[in-house]
Amino acid sequence: MMTIVRALLAAAVWCACAASAIASQLYAVNNNLTSSTLYTVDAFAVPSPVGVTGLTTIVDLASNPANGTLWAVDYNIDFATWDGRLDNLTSNLHTLNPATGIASAPIAFITGPASSRLAIGSLAYDIASGKLYGNTITGVGGATRDQLYEINPYTGAATLIGNIFFSNVIALGADNFGVLYGISEAGKFITIDKTTGAGSLVASLAPGTYHDIAARPEDNTLYILKGAAELAGEFLPSRLLQISPQGVLLTDAAVSTETDITGLAFIAEVPEPSTYVLMLAGLLGLAWVARRRVR
Repeated sequence: MMTIVRALLAAAVWCACAASAIASQLYAVNNNLTSSTLYTVDAFAVPSPVGVTGLTTIVDLASNPANGTLWAVDYNIDFATWDGRLDNLTSNLHTLNPATGIASAPIAFITGPASSRLAIGSLAYDIASGKLYGNTITGVGGATRDQLYEINPYTGAATLIGNIFFSNVIALGADNFGVLYGISEAGKFITIDKTTGAGSLVASLAPGTYHDIAARPEDNTLYILKGAAELAGEFLPSRLLQISPQGVLLTDAAVSTETDITGLAFIAEVPEPSTYVLMLAGLLGLAWVARRRVR
């Protein structure tokens, strides 16, 4: 009997080790108004550059962690001629190569019968429904209010869902269960109804520029990104925070780069061959024990 117990415990350990080897990778992107770079971010909030995207003003990331699709939204700004106005901006949808950082050709956000251009300021992919969402931001691209849209990831066609009723919702993200969250520049942490677009206050955070929200696929831990700032002439780096669904901040770590990080997204890593070997060994061990018990 003890032999069977030991074998079962060993097999369980093998399977647990194999499962723990399958993790997700956090990606981030910066926006320094000259060149946006894609980074990976480790457990200590230390970024490592993947590559230059070829874009200048990426304002958000979103991902389908299951298949590795990584989306980015950028504003169409020609800095040689830009007059600094925000009301005439439009934006494009891209995919980024997670291995190189290189961006795909742009897809314009369009809406309405006249195919008018939109300035989408934030993206979120809902893995529960398989839908991509985005929102406009008051004062950007001529938007008079923050509104939620469902976006076709292949064509850029945006379908209006409704008003969010909070202003300057720069951070947008969905958890693994399909709950859509947002954070306004005033620090209002909200949930957003995906059928009406209406936001509901969850908690009030410290005011600041919150750029993005992302949920870790393996345990649904929510991360939020607070933008870089200057205080008395000193540069304060972007901060990576863990937050509960109730709006309680759990951890706080600086993301040590010299530029402002503006987007977060998780992608599940492809398991190493050794992972499959461990899982197979665990299954074989369980099968062997089961056969011994039958005999």
